[in-house]
Amino acid sequence: ATQSRAAARSQREQWEEVVANDLRQMTAYERIEMDQDVRGKNRLAACAPQFTLSLALKNIQRELRTRRRELEMNTAASSSSESGSYDSSAALATDAMHRLILNQREVVENTDILVRFVRADRLDATKAANRLLEYYSMVVDLFGEVALRRARILLDDLDLQQKKILE
Repeated sequence: ATQSRAAARSQREQWEEVVANDLRQMTAYERIEMDQDVRGKNRLAACAPQFTLSLALKNIQRELRTRRRELEMNTAASSSSESGSYDSSAALATDAMHRLILNQREVVENTDILVRFVRADRLDATKAANRLLEYYSMVVDLFGEVALRRARILLDDLDLQQKKILE
């Protein structure tokens, strides 16, 4: 029994050494991020200094403008070369949805909305832009274009059947 305890202690000490080595190789930011991931919290993005947050907001706005320009160029190019495949039709539908979203000033210029997406993706503007486009595509699919003109979905946006489900 004493020998098995010693073996277990030795095994535990080896694992602790492996974890300690991994932690020593991480930056302070990576350690905090890992701790928050383990705990299911992301305090770093929520407590980001105002300067960092304003920089992230500028980055996501720049990313959204870039995507709008790319969509406009893709639309011009695709209108000159019509393709009838299902994939190209699906891509055009997605592009049209994203263009609709990116042209809504209520979405792309509302810092309260953008902050939520930037914080959710740890101040990464590219990931936040992807998340924003996916989210608002779903909102338009479920509630129509009217939902883009408001920051929140209202009870009035639901039809009678959806309201009954919520009751």
